[in-house]
Amino acid sequence: MPRAYSIDLRERVISKVKAGITHREVAEMFSISVSTLEKYMSLDRKNLPLEGKKGTGRKLKLSAQHFLELKEQVLSNASATLEEHGKLWKKSHGVLLSTSTLSRYLQKLGITLKKSGPGSRKRRGVERGVEVGDDRP
Repeated sequence: MPRAYSIDLRERVISKVKAGITHREVAEMFSISVSTLEKYMSLDRKNLPLEGKKGTGRKLKLSAQHFLELKEQVLSNASATLEEHGKLWKKSHGVLLSTSTLSRYLQKLGITLKKSGPGSRKRRGVERGVEVGDDRP
């Protein structure tokens, strides 16, 4: 997701419009859309702050202890797929983790699942199982 425009840029946009330059010209000058410019003008007219809204973020389903347990599960079941790890997690913890959720968590842990067999590629000599981190110099 792109970062919000700075407050400084927002204030400069508003000052240019107040100086009499058209919305389209100001939008082109600052490489922003006319609708973004109009949003800033609306906030200014209502005397509302120009700051961007704070993102809510995603709440993690797993605690720090659960992360350690997940890492242990993945390392002890190296040949399991993400789907199988989700089912194992549900069996042991009562919560089903989707493959996309598991993939995100494994990324946070620095774990990649590497498989070999028909249709898969072997990378950096990893035959089967789990590779933790990146040991390249």
